Amino acid sequence: MGFFAGALGSRTLADERQLMVKVIRDANLPFLIAETQTFGGGLGPVSYAGYLSMSRFGLVPGGNSPETIRLYDVLEAGAVPVMLKSPFVTASDTLNNPPFLLLGSWADLPKVYAQYSDAPEAIAGIEQMRQKVVAWWKAFKTKHQMQVKELIERSFARAEGQ
Repeated sequence: MGFFAGALGSRTLADERQLMVKVIRDANLPFLIAETQTFGGGLGPVSYAGYLSMSRFGLVPGGNSPETIRLYDVLEAGAVPVMLKSPFVTASDTLNNPPFLLLGSWADLPKVYAQYSDAPEAIAGIEQMRQKVVAWWKAFKTKHQMQVKELIERSFARAEGQ
């Protein structure tokens, strides 16, 4: 149902990630946790992509900041990110409240996840959520591609006018 791969024991990342794993294990949630010793030091890219693309949810604990490459991996794989609320997620100049599963604390995960079971209607709801995330991600990337394109065009127009 969900997936996380990454280091759990580094000094700067340990608390949030270890709490996430403890909550998942204590609640016996159907999430695969693949602990690595270092960044990129465990699963190969094909295995990582395979596990992530087969998951409905991708766990996105903070890295050295709330913005982490794992978020973009989850989005590109078409899974629903599960992460903590933060200014990075809610600010209008960053993600602007995306349609992710946003938690106040990892301790909230079992209660939030309880609404998602293997019942057909729950699976349909998860798929609708996943489709919203995929559409949001596509629009987000298109918006930023257009901003870069416009910046480049303005820069070339100024250079040609000199």
